[in-house]
Amino acid sequence: MSKTQKIEFADPADLVIVGLDTKDDVTHELFDERINTPVDENLVKNIMVYGVLQPVIVREEAGKKHVVDGRQRVRAAREAVVRQSDAGQVKVRVPYTTHGVQGADSVRLTGVMVSANEQRKSDEILARAAKASRMLALGASLEEVSIAFGRSTVTIRQWTKLLESSPLLLAAVRHELIAISAAHEVAKYPKDEQPQVLRDLQTQAKGGRVTETLAKAYRQANGDSTASAASSATATGTGTVVKLNNPNLSDAGRKAMEAAKSGSTANTPAPKGTKSKPLQSGVKRTWLRAALKSQAANSLTDEQKGVLQWIASGLTTKGAWYDKFQQAVEAELSAKGKAAK
Repeated sequence: MSKTQKIEFADPADLVIVGLDTKDDVTHELFDERINTPVDENLVKNIMVYGVLQPVIVREEAGKKHVVDGRQRVRAAREAVVRQSDAGQVKVRVPYTTHGVQGADSVRLTGVMVSANEQRKSDEILARAAKASRMLALGASLEEVSIAFGRSTVTIRQWTKLLESSPLLLAAVRHELIAISAAHEVAKYPKDEQPQVLRDLQTQAKGGRVTETLAKAYRQANGDSTASAASSATATGTGTVVKLNNPNLSDAGRKAMEAAKSGSTANTPAPKGTKSKPLQSGVKRTWLRAALKSQAANSLTDEQKGVLQWIASGLTTKGAWYDKFQQAVEAELSAKGKAAK
């Protein structure tokens, strides 16, 4: 093994993250905007249990090791070290290599950063679900599997339930004909009913990909009071077809569909025993999406368009203030949820 391929270990505090440990900005070849995102709590837990398994790539310069790839692992390892110190445990050491970057120019360094990320893409969802199921079969607890995959226990349960679904639904997931979140909704039906539900949803999607909103609307329209009436109204507003003449349609579901069809924003009474949930009021997302394509939208700034796009579709522009705001809020809510357990 050549010198550049040798794997060594370092204290995570000794590995320099450009822009975080230095005053450099986006003009530096090793700057990555993701250093400003919240540290991944699941990754921290994973490292505390298993350590850092994949070496980070560094470039040694003036006696310091600058991270080329692996910034999130280093940040999570630093947090793990703090917690381990408080608990009197042995501190995590981060494996690193300089392979392929010593003496590299800016173009090659950027290529290494991109390539390393591409080669690290996660397994396809069903493969991950199968691995999680095998871990559970071998005696691992749900919490252990959750830590190993860096996902919540709820997600692990959803994965394993998805594996028990009908072959037709699994094929739709594999070929990306249905969103994973929508597939979880379909998986809540009895296995023998899932093929028909999927066919109905694909018909309503009119050749497009079946979305979670559409799947929830279908459940609500067919008598499932746990699905959001607001989601049902939104789905119908986008031109989907929910079966209003279904004899099993709940009163709440029927009223939600009829209200959406007529354009009403009145509150829809919830089924007995559930909390009332108002339909979306004010400017509708469907209207907003159409408005963004209008000539009038040309007078808006990029930031204004970005905010409206975020409201209309939930999509944010990477690095924008509302993207950072959303990430910060999600991290805060996640921390509160964990503290409440």
